[in-house]
Amino acid sequence: MKPILYSLLLVALVFVEDVRASSLPEGWRFTGSDQQLYKVGIDQQQGKPAPSAYLFAQEGTNSEQFGTISQRFNPQKYLGKRVRLSAWVKTTNVEGWAGLWMRIDTQTFKGLTFDNMKNRPIVGSNDWKKYSIVLDVDSRATALLFGVFMSGKGKLWVDDFKFEVVDSKVPLTKANLTKPQNTNF
Repeated sequence: MKPILYSLLLVALVFVEDVRASSLPEGWRFTGSDQQLYKVGIDQQQGKPAPSAYLFAQEGTNSEQFGTISQRFNPQKYLGKRVRLSAWVKTTNVEGWAGLWMRIDTQTFKGLTFDNMKNRPIVGSNDWKKYSIVLDVDSRATALLFGVFMSGKGKLWVDDFKFEVVDSKVPLTKANLTKPQNTNF
């Protein structure tokens, strides 16, 4: 597993709050591999509509490092349903990659279902665009975690997160493996 992928999985599995999270509204957390290399806060001038949260890489950041703004909540009203998480994202000079992410935990398994947009990353500079993740919420789910992250250099703004129940005909966004792959390396 590549180091950045491993790091992203670890941050999705364990939250370690940073004092800078106090610059975010209640309920939001800031985590990452090298938190001192990222700046987070609220931008009163940018948004869909303004304000929005931002995540900026500071000098010295490389593609192996990342930061994320996230939340965790009880998924009771979504149990057994297909859910779409959407949010508006704007980026400037993202050299690594960025994306929304969503994870569903059960009592016995953290990360039962996970999508971080790795198969459809946000890179470079992009004006405001709506992105989404669609996952099935297991009927045994005990927590739903979501957020936005960025690896490497760049600037990212995010706004207007929404959750909605969708029809089972709406395709899932995470890769569904139906058979073993690359078994002979």
